[in-house]
Amino acid sequence: IIGLRKEITLVVNGEIQQVTTYALTVRGVLRSQDYALSEFDHLSPSPGTLLSDKETIYFRVSSTIEIQADGKTVSLQTAEIRPENVLLAAGFSVFPKDRILVDGEQIDKETYLAAGKDHQIRILRGTPLTVITGNGATFFISDGDNLAEAFAREGLSVRDVDQLSLPLETPL
Repeated sequence: IIGLRKEITLVVNGEIQQVTTYALTVRGVLRSQDYALSEFDHLSPSPGTLLSDKETIYFRVSSTIEIQADGKTVSLQTAEIRPENVLLAAGFSVFPKDRILVDGEQIDKETYLAAGKDHQIRILRGTPLTVITGNGATFFISDGDNLAEAFAREGLSVRDVDQLSLPLETPL
């Protein structure tokens, strides 16, 4: 029995635990630590892998993610922590001027979801705009909150003599 004793590093949702176990497999270690494995969780090595001393097990618990985009609400269970990958798995494309909100907060490209915690993701699509001037029309897609931000981000200046069909404060 002494030869079966192993010191295992168990990394659960990024948190490191040192575990002394007599379990033979990865699944056995998880059971001994009261973790239930779901088909959506991420586990490495696989559950049936035989353990040796000083092994490291990585376990990321899946989350329920509710996605709101394009007039639809979709819910899925996943262990993925990159919002863009979650959106792709749910069948949503993300474009350069789209904004992604996680739990109501706008995120940047380097944001990861907290593993094992449920989240809401919302895509705010960029707004297509057409500006017609004496020189022709300019089309662009904006991620601004209002018309003034859209013009500023596009490098378009508005003078007092310009006639706008909508006020600059118009939300997009």
